Amino acid sequence: MIHSKRRTVLIVFAVMFTAACACPLSLPNLNPLAGAQGTVQALASQVPEGALSTLQAAATMLPEGSVETVMAAAPTLMSEETLKTAQAELGSLSSTEQVPVDIPLPEGDKTVIVATDTQVQFQTTMSLADLTKFYKEKMPANGWRFEDKGSSEKPEDVTLIYKKDDRKATIFITDLTVTRLVGIDIGPE
Repeated sequence: MIHSKRRTVLIVFAVMFTAACACPLSLPNLNPLAGAQGTVQALASQVPEGALSTLQAAATMLPEGSVETVMAAAPTLMSEETLKTAQAELGSLSSTEQVPVDIPLPEGDKTVIVATDTQVQFQTTMSLADLTKFYKEKMPANGWRFEDKGSSEKPEDVTLIYKKDDRKATIFITDLTVTRLVGIDIGPE
């Protein structure tokens, strides 16, 4: 499992780099990326524990292809060794291989943001109702027991809590109008 501070550094870097790339270059002598690496490293040392989820949620607002843009420009901003580490970690964060086998993920249209043994985040065009129905059917089929306490369903978001053995899975589904953001936190009960 990748250390959360290293994930945070990558996410902060991606957010800052994409924001810098989005800046208009109306001043030809202005390099919006100058000093980005130092700034990212300084910010990463100041990120409090627990900020990872907030940063990951912010990262979902990045334009499509942002990770690819970051990785394409990264050689000019970091050493070859750091670049290889970043490429490996960004790739492993979006691979669903580490997700526990008893946590179902819908097939089809989804963009995986983070997928580890304790946290999954993805964005999809599935409706809020279809996602809710999917998890209400598939979690019990995988041995999870639904918990009324703490679970809620509102028109704009749904929280579903399940328990299994000594573990707890909290599923957050947020309607972002065009897409839905799904976050699943898996941990001890």
